Amino acid sequence: MYLRGKWDDVFIQDNVIKLQENKTKGEIDEQVVERQLSFDLQTMIYMIALEQFVHSKEFPFEVDGGIPPVNEIVYNV
Repeated sequence: MYLRGKWDDVFIQDNVIKLQENKTKGEIDEQVVERQLSFDLQTMIYMIALEQFVHSKEFPFEVDGGIPPVNEIVYNV
């Protein structure tokens, strides 16, 4: 099964690879949004794909002589 999607942004900051996800909401309830994000399957799949990409031959960056960890998600709501 092929899954299709696109990362909103991936960047390196403070020697850490960060995935940015943009979410659009008509009405923003901060508590509801925070609860929903912990069950966000799309972002979980993106993190797994990004982790695989980082350890592949196609990954174009090294920071401080090694591959930085992928361990942060930045949400832009």
